Amino acid sequence: MEPGHVYVAQPSQHLMVLPPGVLHLDPGPRVSFSRPAADVLFRSAAQVYGPRVIGVILTGGDGDGADGMRAIEQAGGHRIVQEPEDALNPSMPRSALKGDHPEYVVPLKDIASLLIHLITGQAAPKSSVASKGA
Repeated sequence: MEPGHVYVAQPSQHLMVLPPGVLHLDPGPRVSFSRPAADVLFRSAAQVYGPRVIGVILTGGDGDGADGMRAIEQAGGHRIVQEPEDALNPSMPRSALKGDHPEYVVPLKDIASLLIHLITGQAAPKSSVASKGA
């Protein structure tokens, strides 16, 4: 992986992080009815990067991501969920809120600045910090 790049899983392939931080596409079975599944990515990233992982759940269907967010929590990483009322499809954010106690629940417009804050320590907008959950 390289800083400043965004990586997206191919259709029908799970995106995983393997030691020592290599991205891997895997055609394995569906997880939470999904392939690619956020749970697979989040769990593998938590195993490799531990407390340096930041998981983000955005708009989407079903409960994918909630189990992976718990793995990130256990690894000491950060967990962000888009406010369900702000999401086009609130099912994934709601499932994440039911299955986990994310640190932050914020509208989409505040997620980028919150990520910058968590990565660099620069000040985050008050709305992001004020929305801190658990």
